[in-house]
Amino acid sequence: MTTEGVVGRDAELAVLDELFRDIRLHGRVVLLRGEAGIGKSELMRLGRESAARRGLRVLRATGVEGEMTLPFAGLHQLIQPMLGGLSTLPAPPAARADGGLRHDG
Repeated sequence: MTTEGVVGRDAELAVLDELFRDIRLHGRVVLLRGEAGIGKSELMRLGRESAARRGLRVLRATGVEGEMTLPFAGLHQLIQPMLGGLSTLPAPPAARADGGLRHDG
């Protein structure tokens, strides 16, 4: 990981590097929390660069206070870039005549 200009974050950078080593075998999630101005954005930038060099796709979302009451707002942030030009989801299939209930036996 290129850490030029980053001071005092060796432990955190080592954790990120370790996460990426076997990520293809075991999926990983990283959550960074902390006070403003402590370097979270820089750590994430370095992590994204490291992942890109390994050929990995990085999905990211940022919590926005105004979206706290919107269900799945974070999930939308994650999947929206993968939807391409898809502006709406297809309509669900027509409901079954039996109301969707199924009795086996």
